[in-house]
Amino acid sequence: MKRITIVLAIMLMAGVANAGPIYDMEVGGLYAEGDYVEVVCATVTAVTEYGCAIAEVPFGMGNSTWVYLGSGHTTLVGDIVTVNAPYTEYYDLTELDVGHNTVDPGVATFVTVGVCTEMPAPIFITAAEIMAAPEHYESCMVWITDGFHVTELLTYGEWSADSHEDGTQIRFDDYWFDETVLAVADCANWAVGMWTYAYSNFKLHPTVDGFPAVQCAVASDETSLDAIKALYR
Repeated sequence: MKRITIVLAIMLMAGVANAGPIYDMEVGGLYAEGDYVEVVCATVTAVTEYGCAIAEVPFGMGNSTWVYLGSGHTTLVGDIVTVNAPYTEYYDLTELDVGHNTVDPGVATFVTVGVCTEMPAPIFITAAEIMAAPEHYESCMVWITDGFHVTELLTYGEWSADSHEDGTQIRFDDYWFDETVLAVADCANWAVGMWTYAYSNFKLHPTVDGFPAVQCAVASDETSLDAIKALYR
């Protein structure tokens, strides 16, 4: 019984360690759509024309989300922000809606309160691990440690690549990365960027240098010592 109590205590402590409003929204299911969620002093980890990704301490799985701001915002990577906005599932992407705020227009807030001195590191993860629970990594900055080879160049700047390790396929998009440098069968030793969901697919937006193409290794063929000797006869 004592052992069971200790195990339960450890599990509860682990849950508390991950607890925070973003985690509760992304993973915990403690908010319903339309509920206002207040996130205090989160770090901006990625920025696009219409919004930004923010991460809360402790940085990790489930502790990032997307904030829709609308065009014309001036948010920068590294800003520390406090947000109070309604939770929404925008075509199944979890986000805090500051820009539209159809729940209660004019009430949502997004305030920059400082600048971080050290950016949180991306989450190191394998392709198989992220595809096993892709929704829990929405809007997280991740470093997929697998080697990849490009299998298909898709439309609208997207491409797919398979893991060298186990064949897991990952879809990529070109918001920051110039996909025109890629060709089918190109390889990369890893990929780093923001994990997201759009147009019915989970995918990675690599950073500018987040999918560095390298020469693919040539597969080796097994041969016998006698065959090698025969080459020199």
